[in-house]
Amino acid sequence: MTEKKTVQFDDLLHFKFLSCPRLSPDGSLAVYQVAQADLEKDGYDTNLWLYDCGAGRSRQVTFANADKTARWTPDGKALVFTSKRDASLEKDATALYRLELGGGEARRLGVVPLPVNDLWPLPDGKILLSAVYTPEEPNPENAQYKVYTQIPFWQNGKNFTGQRRTALALWNPQSGELRRLTPDRMDVLDCTLSPGGGAALLVAEEYEKVKPLCSHVWRLDLESGAMDCLSEGLEYSFKTAGWSGGRVIVVASDMKRYGMNENALVFELKDKKLTCLTPDLDTSFHNSMVGDCRYGVETQYGLIDGDGLYYISTQGTSSQIHFNDLNGHDRSLTPGLLSADCFDARGGRVVVVGFRGLQLQELYAAGAGEEAQLTHHNDSFMAQFELSQPEHYTVDNGEGLTIDCWYMKPVGAEPGKKYPTIFDIHGGPKATYGALYLHEAQCWAALGYAVIFCNPRGGDGRGNEFADIRGFYGVKDYQDFNAMLDWAVAHFDFIDAERLGVTGGSYGGYMTNWMISHSGRFKCAASQRGICNWISFDGVSDIGWYFGTDQQGGSGPLTDPEGAWNASPLKYVGNVKTPTLFIHSAEDRRCPDEQAFQFYTALQVLGVETRLCYFLGENHELSRSGKPRSRLARLREITGWMDRFLKK
Repeated sequence: MTEKKTVQFDDLLHFKFLSCPRLSPDGSLAVYQVAQADLEKDGYDTNLWLYDCGAGRSRQVTFANADKTARWTPDGKALVFTSKRDASLEKDATALYRLELGGGEARRLGVVPLPVNDLWPLPDGKILLSAVYTPEEPNPENAQYKVYTQIPFWQNGKNFTGQRRTALALWNPQSGELRRLTPDRMDVLDCTLSPGGGAALLVAEEYEKVKPLCSHVWRLDLESGAMDCLSEGLEYSFKTAGWSGGRVIVVASDMKRYGMNENALVFELKDKKLTCLTPDLDTSFHNSMVGDCRYGVETQYGLIDGDGLYYISTQGTSSQIHFNDLNGHDRSLTPGLLSADCFDARGGRVVVVGFRGLQLQELYAAGAGEEAQLTHHNDSFMAQFELSQPEHYTVDNGEGLTIDCWYMKPVGAEPGKKYPTIFDIHGGPKATYGALYLHEAQCWAALGYAVIFCNPRGGDGRGNEFADIRGFYGVKDYQDFNAMLDWAVAHFDFIDAERLGVTGGSYGGYMTNWMISHSGRFKCAASQRGICNWISFDGVSDIGWYFGTDQQGGSGPLTDPEGAWNASPLKYVGNVKTPTLFIHSAEDRRCPDEQAFQFYTALQVLGVETRLCYFLGENHELSRSGKPRSRLARLREITGWMDRFLKK
């Protein structure tokens, strides 16, 4: 029997990342994307695969390493997809290809001079596109500057956006004609094609200066271009809309009780009025499970098929595919999955990309209370490793509230021996940890670290009230973290309380900053893409103009600067004695780099040992979808910092 190995940092390069499953019109086939890191080009190769539901096998159908965004033609005989396989393409142009399932190579249909996000082939041969339009600003001097007349002016992962809008356009591959259908000021967030392909339901925002928190639902006639706002007069954040029979069904929130992170509900939209179909439902409509082994997964807020709504819901410590019959009945279809990442449904058949146990992503068929694994892209590679199993336990936070927690022992841990321990804090804060495979945690366990983590208040999976920490950042969550840490140190003999390190990203970076400015229990810290100053964050982040004030319970720079400053770790930086590593990215527009620079500078002035790793060409998604070399460097920097202070 071959002895199993331990996970190494660069095993990440061998993982297969699945996404975007699309069922054929008759449900017999499913196309999906498979991506893999490519160290040589420092990027990701993406190809299309086809699963045959009848034959029970999958096969690769494109090999250019640059193909994605596939949709079926209405007759189910071909796929249309986008590709960057042609190196001569202009930066913002997109080539579209058609692949006949009967055989032969993919045929290029043409080039659209815009970035294309999604596409829908229509019965008449035309293709509906979701594409990005950037207005041209006059610049007779050809000077190097940009003009902004709105907020936000940039977006994480997309950099400087200016007055850019995502629009719907109709493209004729035969003539090359491209016709924009939605108005210049409209930003399309979601689109659902009607069963016959003659109309679409849009969730969109229309604005000129300030991006609104509320959105609207529009019906678009694809032939005439006529648009009708179905939600006029309603102040809701709409997530998605679709047809069930003759009814328009929407997922939406009015944000009145719990702010911008309030869980949505399902409504029927008729005559510009909403009738709630799920008044007792208190759950998210997306996957908030923390993971670092995904690529290309799109956020989905629900899909209408037949007489019901399919959606991903994070409940407890996992995310599942649920079906709601719109009459008060709701059930999980995938109780064995820890994380349902993305899915498609057609005619009662459901396929889903997800994680089960410590497996990496695979394609599953969802059924009535169970799921069947369909693909095995990662099984053989992962079978060679000895992994550390995350073990679940619960802790009372001191107020009678149970907090979900996990520990991971070092691989090959010896009974009675104490080990250095890393406390890892998730982002969000409305995110959720579970027992699925986390590459960074498995690497640390392989190197002799215990790893502990938990889901404090502010996280997802337990309803609005649990997730609502507006105005109590650093209070409710800090109490939960300390309760977990105190309990773990007292009950787990493998944890060395004298060798504790802390790390986290985004909200986890904020709480890392908060923990070390309010506690001396950690020997070192790694603060990643975090916040230290709510006041300066407010006008710089791509979501800061509303997120900071909302999450601080109204304590924004314009309304309550003292309250915003009191919740800022930078106010308490004089208390910090913990050696701190900062990981930040130059193009992070979610938690901009000035946040790291401020805290780093203060610690340098105060004489606290510190180091700042500033990743060029990366953004807020560094740990999840950054360039492979950057992801590996980040892991080595954090681990090296922990080794330096915890393995003395």
